[in-house]
Amino acid sequence: SETTSNEETLSKSYVIYDKPDSMLMRIERGGDGENSVLNFYDENGLLARQETKFTEIKILDVNTYNKNNDLEKVERIANYENGETENQTITYQYLEFDDNKNWIKRIRYSGYHFYTMETRTINYLKTK
Repeated sequence: SETTSNEETLSKSYVIYDKPDSMLMRIERGGDGENSVLNFYDENGLLARQETKFTEIKILDVNTYNKNNDLEKVERIANYENGETENQTITYQYLEFDDNKNWIKRIRYSGYHFYTMETRTINYLKTK
């Protein structure tokens, strides 16, 4: 599908199925091709890899999930226009889950012993 706003194209979204068991979704921001995000999903529908491109940086995130399909680790490689490369590993520790087995509290470790406590509230709609 393609999304446009007014007379000027603000963003475009493309969904391309390259195989029956995997999906590539491309989101192009700015309409100029300079800024883009490519999402690659695995056979379980989980985001396996994300490639982000901005004018001066390209970022590759490779995701690893645990047996419950919770995000366990992100291996990030950032390549800058000036030739510098930065590697980062982000890991997650899950602390609390709701009755539907969705996480509601986790810790995000971003290297150098830096961490962020993340919490979320999920409101479920009742079906008839």
